[in-house]
Amino acid sequence: MSLQTADGQLDAQDRRSERAILIDEINAILLEKDLTVVDYVEYKSNSYREDYNALMNRYSELVSQVKPRLDSSQLELMSQIEANNEEMDSIFYDEVVPAVSAREEGEATSARSQFAALRTETQEVSSNLRETVVSDYNRAYQNTKQLLHLFYQL
Repeated sequence: MSLQTADGQLDAQDRRSERAILIDEINAILLEKDLTVVDYVEYKSNSYREDYNALMNRYSELVSQVKPRLDSSQLELMSQIEANNEEMDSIFYDEVVPAVSAREEGEATSARSQFAALRTETQEVSSNLRETVVSDYNRAYQNTKQLLHLFYQL
């Protein structure tokens, strides 16, 4: 056993904790998108469309940072999150925006409800993804702890 091996384990832990943080940020963006849709339907200001665009960009940045760090089972969950996010974007631009522009309150509210339901589902998947990353972190922590314990026994 070497300190280099333990150091490698600590680096792996750092990467896993960073992944968990990025996934939390993605989850927060999904909630922010939903709240932005609520505000857009309620107040009908184009500034909320601009806010939504900014959130789309931030979401894309976060996904591009976290995705290369995931294993295959985690990538499946991330793919589901991405598909749901694309559907939420479609609901916003293809249903909410036209309904708000046409002042069709019922249509806008219905589309907003669809968006919220999909956001809830997506956040559940995101939480599952985070749990797998945290589980990996805990395993790495235990491995590091065992390596250090063995090292100090030498």
